[in-house]
Amino acid sequence: MYAERRTKEIGIRKVLGASNPVIFRLLTRDFVKWILIANLIAAPIAAYAMMKYLNFYFYHTKLGPVVFLIPALLTLLVSFLAISWQVIRAATADPVKSLKYE
Repeated sequence: MYAERRTKEIGIRKVLGASNPVIFRLLTRDFVKWILIANLIAAPIAAYAMMKYLNFYFYHTKLGPVVFLIPALLTLLVSFLAISWQVIRAATADPVKSLKYE
């Protein structure tokens, strides 16, 4: 849906000589930025909540950075795979078709 809204921009960039990797990077950069910001906000909140929860137990584990790094990477991977199909389809589309009807 995001790539569909930017079809005219993608068409103009392709006509001016932008390659598919450049267009792919352009469209995925916004999503990656927001996902990283969300993870940076969520990690301290989750750490605080988990520490409070684990303090109720006599035996509890220590929280390391791996506990927060793996979910952040998995979130980034899943979202990257979800948007890749639309971005690749928009980047490989014929620019003449996107510019013809506008």
